[in-house]
Amino acid sequence: GRKKGMVPPTFSGGHMGAVRLLLMAFAATLCPYSAAFSVRAPLPSLSHGGTSCFWNSMLGNNRAAGAPSKTRHSGLRSALCSGWESGMKSVKEEMSFDVDESMVVQGAVPTNIAGTLYTNGPGLFEFGRNKVESRVDGDGIVCGFTFAGDGSCKARSRFVRTEGYLKEQKALELGYEGEAVFKSRAGKGTVLGQAAGFNQIDDVKATANSGVFFGSGRLLAVDDCFLPHEIDPAGLYTVGATRIRDSLPKRGPLLVPKYDPAEKRVIGMSSKTLVRPSYVTRTWFLEWDQEWRQKHLAKDNVPEYRRLTDFGFTRTDYVVMEAPMKVNWVTFAAGGKSVREICELDTQGKTKISLIPRKGDGEAVVFEGECDVPEKIVNAYTDRDSGMVIVDTICYDSLPTVGEWDDSNIPSSRMVRWTLDPSDPSQPASKRDLSAASLDYPTINPYVRSVRHSHTFSLLRVGGSPKGLHTINTGDDSQSEWRCGEGDFCSPPVFLPKADGQSEDDGYLATMIYSSGADATDIALLDATSLEEGPICRIRLPTPLPHGHLGCWAEGYVPSSKDYAEGRRKALWSDKGWEAFDASLPFL
Repeated sequence: GRKKGMVPPTFSGGHMGAVRLLLMAFAATLCPYSAAFSVRAPLPSLSHGGTSCFWNSMLGNNRAAGAPSKTRHSGLRSALCSGWESGMKSVKEEMSFDVDESMVVQGAVPTNIAGTLYTNGPGLFEFGRNKVESRVDGDGIVCGFTFAGDGSCKARSRFVRTEGYLKEQKALELGYEGEAVFKSRAGKGTVLGQAAGFNQIDDVKATANSGVFFGSGRLLAVDDCFLPHEIDPAGLYTVGATRIRDSLPKRGPLLVPKYDPAEKRVIGMSSKTLVRPSYVTRTWFLEWDQEWRQKHLAKDNVPEYRRLTDFGFTRTDYVVMEAPMKVNWVTFAAGGKSVREICELDTQGKTKISLIPRKGDGEAVVFEGECDVPEKIVNAYTDRDSGMVIVDTICYDSLPTVGEWDDSNIPSSRMVRWTLDPSDPSQPASKRDLSAASLDYPTINPYVRSVRHSHTFSLLRVGGSPKGLHTINTGDDSQSEWRCGEGDFCSPPVFLPKADGQSEDDGYLATMIYSSGADATDIALLDATSLEEGPICRIRLPTPLPHGHLGCWAEGYVPSSKDYAEGRRKALWSDKGWEAFDASLPFL
């Protein structure tokens, strides 16, 4: 057996020091000492947005050109940080219960919605006595809240049984007390060491904590670095990692998909980092029908990018945006820092906006605009009257870097509308701010995606911390907001259309509210048409959940007792696949 405290050799990083001098010398031949080159992240997680971006937005540097200067450190910030940190504890146990009257601490469960609210985010931050290096390394935990339309609600949660999660749990059962066997996905090392295959994906763990998507009866827990995991939508049992009918690459990640209501298709974006000095990332877009059959693949006509965090689409094109970046290779090659940590915003560069045809293999059209940091795409559509392409985004004032365990030095953000003239790509993209509030994680009514929308709903940050929700009427530019109480923090909103809704914004916004004073988490529903009035329902959970859960709404999905039993049966083998190992640690 392996000795206590010994790290399995598969996960040892000792080989890095042996070649560092050689790698540094080779790096010096590639670039001048003072040069800064634009490169791509060595891991796909550094290109995508999701829960990792929720944490990454907690830190930033390099203010974008024209972005207003914000106060970074204040008494308010210190107070918010202390309350925030109390909500970063591991989930001790999974849950399954029917909500009773004693759990509804405010209002009542509405009767005009029927479906299931799913959330996913980091839930476990330790391996034995070892705390994970970064929040993004926390194992994902999926939660489901089913509203039956009769005032009842059933809640459950379950950790995603990834291969790494099961390996670690089995190691602990066998008495392993050594160091963590997986490295942080915010891992450090040399550029050329990574190019040689060191400190790559092999020694980091799939956590499946970046988001969740429901479509055509399938529930996916998404990971920024690895394949998504299919989850039984009823009991939340892990079915296993999936390539979705072999449409995804063997190790390719999938950004949280989006549903196109016009074509009734699911659209996803995947990528693969090419190991070569430029570290470019190949990206492709996939479309699936309602049976999850691949209907379209765009790959050869997709340009190479440095950093993508989100995507959108119109009826005819995929839309991606890229902030200008530069990286000092020599600093990175010297060791001790990851690509993200030495990324800088190229303030003299241009923001690039690409329109990639959804049908055929026509070339992408690339527009340039003023330097900015677009992180989230709210929606994109072609204006019927002018023919212009409109892209609403959340732009950060600086380039986010890896978030660790504090939320100081947080970049502020704005909602920005970009206007493109497809008849003349040589014309620069114009932009205007829709709101000066610090907004993040926007959402819209899913039925207006890819067409003109009138309402956006976002997370509101105060002093950098998530302290409320915000809505914008893009028709008349009116805005409203709601802020949670002192010591409370909320999660990004999910829009739940009412069954009897009469307008685009006639629905509820669901959010998780963590109260640091009570050390408790509530599921809250707010009426989107009267946001400022606050929650119409708050359900207190028996176990507090950490910050950072992203969610989706499965309209009309109310599982029966048969669905729960069938889901457990299907997932039984997947769970036992690793739990059945009772050998000693070498199987790691």
